[in-house]
Amino acid sequence: MLARQNRARLLPLVTFGLLLVAAGASAHGGELPTADELIDKALEAMGGKAINKVESYSASSEMTSAIGTMTIETFWVRPNRVFVRTTIPQMGDMEMGTDGTIGWMSHPMIGYQLLVGDQMDQARKQAIHARLLRLRETIKENDQKIEGVGETELDGVKCYELRLIRKANGVASRRAMYFDAASGLIRAMRVAGGPSGAPTVIRFADWKTIDGVKFFHRMELEGGPATTVIKYVRIELNKVSPERVALPEEVKKLAAERSSGAATRPSASPTSQPQSGS
Repeated sequence: MLARQNRARLLPLVTFGLLLVAAGASAHGGELPTADELIDKALEAMGGKAINKVESYSASSEMTSAIGTMTIETFWVRPNRVFVRTTIPQMGDMEMGTDGTIGWMSHPMIGYQLLVGDQMDQARKQAIHARLLRLRETIKENDQKIEGVGETELDGVKCYELRLIRKANGVASRRAMYFDAASGLIRAMRVAGGPSGAPTVIRFADWKTIDGVKFFHRMELEGGPATTVIKYVRIELNKVSPERVALPEEVKKLAAERSSGAATRPSASPTSQPQSGS
């Protein structure tokens, strides 16, 4: 009898406690999604199965700088062949590319050079749209490990934060990706700081659908006293020929010299459009 009375008194307390837990979960939006769920939702939001039909893309963009407006032409062919031409006012054309194995750049002042080490990664990063469409592969290619998922607000919009860490040469660098909680699209990335030490925040906006796949048409980079804005004026799918991303003859000769052990010219730091860091 006494046991039944104790249970009767405890039942309202237990029920009240469960209601508090439920209310707390509701206030925080329930359980956080996993990293795999975030990536899957982002890929679905960008086009799902339609992404698999994208074998190549080309894009024209403009970036305003202190010396004028730079124009950038980007060509990508699956899985990771890239060619980029940047026209710089008062200087001319700079070119950069990779066939997935050999990276190279051409500068008006110094001619053709081979890229080595991390510079190869810089060449691949020029095709930022392709890297987002291949999000899962991109994370693996960069030797990044997932640290965790959190909930935050970015520009007044609820987002999920995917925290990543990459260790290179004994140094750990942390970065994050921000997924719109409602749409699943990637709103921004935060990458390790540059020379100033401050992290760079890259925002993706103005998403438009092309042949069933969504592409951002505006990228903003905040990492210093000024914000760099890149606007994409044209994006076309599946119209890039393999020849467009092939290695130039001059690069083939440099690669052959390197393979034979011949000395190569010192490699300069590649400079093209700002890097995504992904």
